[in-house]
Amino acid sequence: MNSLEKALRTVRSQMRFEVALAAARVSEAADATDHAHSRVNALTQQCADIDKELRRATQQPSIDPAPLAMIQNFLQFELRSLERWQKQLEAAKEFEYESRAELARLRHHDRSLEGAVKKAHGAQESERRKDDFIAADDLWLQHSSRVLVL
Repeated sequence: MNSLEKALRTVRSQMRFEVALAAARVSEAADATDHAHSRVNALTQQCADIDKELRRATQQPSIDPAPLAMIQNFLQFELRSLERWQKQLEAAKEFEYESRAELARLRHHDRSLEGAVKKAHGAQESERRKDDFIAADDLWLQHSSRVLVL
């Protein structure tokens, strides 16, 4: 293994480490996106249920304003919470997208390094084969000259 191949293998090892770290970031980002998505879905359903209860309460013949106000306040609280989680979901999606793009970039770079290592190894292997052929030719010439001398 020549110095170029050693250097390329060292750089590729570092690149593989970076790819592994990027893959872990993608996994964490995907988990965060899934969690935010679950919260948004749950809060959406909860807000719909509270809104349904509020509509039902307002259709009662005798409306007690205290529970009605409490339901309205609770709905407002849940809607604000839903809005926050929707923003978190969008941020999580963006971070996941960026993380996946970075992982793709690093994988592409790793594949390029892999090709360079193979090329360097192939060039070294080609040089070794050439040397082997020269040595074989020398042996054949030595053997041929002995046969001619006899």
